[in-house]
Amino acid sequence: MNRDYKQVHRNLTELEDIGVIEFEGGESGLRKKPVVAYDGLEIDFPFDKSSGSDVTQ
Repeated sequence: MNRDYKQVHRNLTELEDIGVIEFEGGESGLRKKPVVAYDGLEIDFPFDKSSGSDVTQ
């Protein structure tokens, strides 16, 4: 994907810190595999009424 390794590592660590992913493996110097901790993920983006959005839930 042509992304910097350090940035990918940082992003995965952040996702692990907030509980979105977990890592499998990593024993004895082996690579860790990121695994999604959920079957699904719902993201809610609230909009300020001044933004012109009239979408309600």
